[in-house]
Amino acid sequence: MKLVKKIAAGILLPFGLAIVILATADLLNKNATADSKEGSAAILVLFGLPSLGLGSWFVWDLTQKSRAEKRDRLQDAFYQLVEANGGKITVLRFAKEADLSGAEAKQYLEEKAKEFNASYDVNEQGDITYRFTF
Repeated sequence: MKLVKKIAAGILLPFGLAIVILATADLLNKNATADSKEGSAAILVLFGLPSLGLGSWFVWDLTQKSRAEKRDRLQDAFYQLVEANGGKITVLRFAKEADLSGAEAKQYLEEKAKEFNASYDVNEQGDITYRFTF
């Protein structure tokens, strides 16, 4: 279903945008006849705007689902690591498990540390180990 929505959005958005641009140009054309303007308005309302709207909705829906999937994936990785390591997590380990950059992993762990009042251990190299208690 995700692939179908991607394909539909890829077709509907450019199609709708092209119709909206062409119909609007005809509507704004001072030399266009009244019949031409009526036809352009009908095409705009019947095809251009619905195509643009539906294509935009598909993109919005796919984006929201992608964000939810990422949030769930990160949360699963976080809780698995907390449980498997007795509450201790490093940025590197979390980044590797969650397939994130170091900066993203650190930001996520900082947020979770605030949420759960975690403590920190810092070694001589400056690496931070987050300590979450059960």
